[in-house]
Amino acid sequence: MLLAVPFRILYLVTKNVTFGYVEDGLVSLGVPGTFLYFLFFGRIYALTGAFIVMIFEMITGDIATFGVIYVIVITAFGQGIAKKKLFFCLSGKNEIVMALGILKIILFRDDQP
Repeated sequence: MLLAVPFRILYLVTKNVTFGYVEDGLVSLGVPGTFLYFLFFGRIYALTGAFIVMIFEMITGDIATFGVIYVIVITAFGQGIAKKKLFFCLSGKNEIVMALGILKIILFRDDQP
């Protein structure tokens, strides 16, 4: 989180948008990291210790594995759709990956009968 402070100052002084993007990226990586850091120190209390250990192991193990698999699958499908040019209205690979994410949300909704 402290690494983002110089980029915030540079953004405010120079009004260069690139520094703002770098600062946003660093903060978006730092906030979940801070949450995991606080979970580490929450293990010492008898009331919540076992629960926090379980959450910490779940986050670091299962969700990290899911994230890696999810990124691989989305990247592979994004590249395949970009090569086949199935979406004519999308101009770049980033837009195609975003469209795949939206399609995934639409197709796997819980409110469908």
